[in-house]
Amino acid sequence: MEFTQIRNATLKINYGGKKILIDPWLAEKGSLPGFGGTINEHIRNPTSELPMQIDEIIDVHAVILTHDHPDHWDDVAKKAIPKDMLIFTQHEKDAKAVKSAGFNNVQILNEVNDYEGITLIKTLGQHGRPKVVEDMKELLGEVSGIIFKHPNEKTFYIAGDTVWCEEVDKSLQKYHPDVVVLNSCDAQV
Repeated sequence: MEFTQIRNATLKINYGGKKILIDPWLAEKGSLPGFGGTINEHIRNPTSELPMQIDEIIDVHAVILTHDHPDHWDDVAKKAIPKDMLIFTQHEKDAKAVKSAGFNNVQILNEVNDYEGITLIKTLGQHGRPKVVEDMKELLGEVSGIIFKHPNEKTFYIAGDTVWCEEVDKSLQKYHPDVVVLNSCDAQV
């Protein structure tokens, strides 16, 4: 297993003989306004340059979207990624959004999935503290994480955009991942 954090939640993973891109946010540094309603809404996004060329980032076999917020799936990614690329989404709503951008090889993740010998397990998360999630349910939406399993690899868990919650604890207890990746950006509303 090898993974590279490209930006925020954007990861490129070599796992079980496949290259997989997670949550591609490929816009130029500072090209987007800050996220309204957050403490740092005055800071333009993304806050860092891409560490490699976009062609190198999208040289993958598949893409996984933990959710379709613009800091996980932006317009630059929608233009750069080939329309026939295999894209996994967490549910039908996100799949429809991806298809509406012209992509034709979209699969919705079930709880357990086989991808070319790699087991992908969709996990649940909570996109903020319960009071915040309830007050901002429409804006925050649902989020997911992914457990990767393969006989020749360590078990790998991408928790996704989640706070510590019962679902994360259950995933850790059930799957005992060897490596855990957290999106720890400290977003505050």
